Amino acid sequence: MWLIKLPVKILAFPFVLILTLAEALFKVLAGLSCYVLGPFMLFLIICGIYHAVLQQWNQTLILGGLLLCCLIIFFAGTFVIILLDSAREWLRGI
Repeated sequence: MWLIKLPVKILAFPFVLILTLAEALFKVLAGLSCYVLGPFMLFLIICGIYHAVLQQWNQTLILGGLLLCCLIIFFAGTFVIILLDSAREWLRGI
C-alpha cells in the first residue's frame, strides 16, 4: 500500500514546500503591515474624532470608511494565512 502512495507523496511535496514558503511570506507581510497600518489607523481614529467634534459628518464618514478598509485588509491577510495553512495540512495528510 505504501508503494501506491509514494508517487502521490513525491508529487505533493513541491506543493507543500511552496505553500509553506507562501505562508511564511504572508506571515512576515502581515507582521510588517501591522507596523504600517497600525499608526495609520490611529491617525484615522484621531481625525475621525476631531471631525465628529466639529460636526463635519461627511469627512467623518469618509474616515470611517477608510478605517473599515484597513480592518478588512487585516482580516483578509489573516484569512489567506489560514487558507494556506489548511491547504498545506490537507496535502500533508495525503
